Amino acid sequence: MTADQIIESEFAEALGSTVSGTLQFLNGASDLEIKGDWLTSDLYRAHFSGHLPDVTTNDGTVSVTYPRRPFVRRRHGAVSLNASVSWSIDINRGGAEINADLTRIRLRSFVIQGGASNVTLLLGEPSGVVRLSFDGGVSALTVVRPRAVPAIARIRRGAAAIHFDGQEMDAVGGALQLTTPEADQKSDRYEIDVLGGATSLRVTTA
Repeated sequence: MTADQIIESEFAEALGSTVSGTLQFLNGASDLEIKGDWLTSDLYRAHFSGHLPDVTTNDGTVSVTYPRRPFVRRRHGAVSLNASVSWSIDINRGGAEINADLTRIRLRSFVIQGGASNVTLLLGEPSGVVRLSFDGGVSALTVVRPRAVPAIARIRRGAAAIHFDGQEMDAVGGALQLTTPEADQKSDRYEIDVLGGATSLRVTTA
């Protein structure tokens, strides 16, 4: 098998009685697409190509683990999640080039640990307080939520450029909190925490 040959694989798991799921990447994720699917009868369906991961499912938790070795070929992943299930999404050891259309998903939380680069999240209506947490620095992070949905953004270590609902800020040092009017009084809202610095952060509405 040579480095320029394309390897592909499909994964899926029956829905069963699962009502609450977790999608977790244990060893980082890159070139990844995530979306919700109302039509599937599976808990999830996934297609991976290039550098293939190990994928396991246990009690509603879908675990994706890429081998810890130098990349010899480009990798790509596309994951469809059953939209009748509420989901938490956790990415450990960093995420890059991630496009997640979560407009159909009842999202409980979204976490990237280890830094995030070129990540776009399209969000649906929240149920309760939904936390989006980025433990590490972020570069080119875009969060798009439905119009009129309240949001709070907290950046711990400053930012080079921020766009928050029409507000533009450059070269912001230190901790910063941005909020839509009366967001902390709304029961259904998004809270965005960037625990490092931000090179570029954009929070806006569709």
